[in-house]
Amino acid sequence: MVRYNPDYITQDLPTFEGVYDGKALVVTSIEDDNKIYSQKPSSFTGSANTIQLKLGNYIKNIAVEVLSQMFREGADHSTEIPESSDYRIIIEPKINSFDYKYNQLKNLGFAITPETQVVIDVTLFDSSGNLLLEKTYDSGLISTGTYVASLDPPEKINSNVHSAMYNLMLEATADIEQHL
Repeated sequence: MVRYNPDYITQDLPTFEGVYDGKALVVTSIEDDNKIYSQKPSSFTGSANTIQLKLGNYIKNIAVEVLSQMFREGADHSTEIPESSDYRIIIEPKINSFDYKYNQLKNLGFAITPETQVVIDVTLFDSSGNLLLEKTYDSGLISTGTYVASLDPPEKINSNVHSAMYNLMLEATADIEQHL
């Protein structure tokens, strides 16, 4: 099983440190945090292998990291939405779908390009729990470096997943800003 690696996103954290007053709350369920996505690639290349990831845990951690940079008092995590709170916003990110492949056709069979697609659903609430936004964010197909040989192809997909989720959370912050 590949694991969440904060080093994949820390070099890319946003530069809008503490732009907004207050604090954000990221809400995810224990079930989603612990769910193991275990699947084979959608490509023929690598189809004998299965990757396992806890994608809910990834989106939880990435959302907290990104929102901690956005709000002066940072961001917390909870497994439930409070009835009322001092949080400026409450966000509930959830994995909608995940796909990956090892694209060898793109390189005429001489090399492999790992490709990943992540789709998340984001629900945004105000401090009283009133719904502000429900939106689906799709990373599209994300490709990273092409390689001829790798001893750890799943880790290349893992890096892609981190990038895709990070970019989706940045997209969500643009929508969040409209509700502040």
